[in-house]
Amino acid sequence: MDSWSKYHGIIDPAEVEEAYSYLRRSNEIGQMMKVVGEEGTSLEDYIVYQKGEFLDAVYLQQNSFDPVDATVSVERQQDSFALLLDILRADLSLADKKEARTFFNDLRQRFLDWNGTAESDEAFASRRAAVADFYKEKSR
Repeated sequence: MDSWSKYHGIIDPAEVEEAYSYLRRSNEIGQMMKVVGEEGTSLEDYIVYQKGEFLDAVYLQQNSFDPVDATVSVERQQDSFALLLDILRADLSLADKKEARTFFNDLRQRFLDWNGTAESDEAFASRRAAVADFYKEKSR
């Protein structure tokens, strides 16, 4: 939850703070679920929890063993963050927690597949589109 970096980022600080607010809220909900269980949270809170977990998995963690994900260009980081922020902001139409869990697991895998695809690879654009199209199907 804390950043120790002394470097100024390449992303607008207001947008970073907005994403970070999902991470903080997700952490709070996760702590609450340890006490009351998943069933003790509302669907809306559960979706916020999943959004925070998604942010952590696809943007904050890099796969140092993957030659593509280990070093990412500034432009790609900015594009990836912009798409991620769109997802965090999305008002998603999910019927229940099971659907939310399945949706975010599928979305996470699509995003990670894209993270591991080189920009020069012919699948790059289609994998990015697969991420965007997938979450837009559930957006209101």
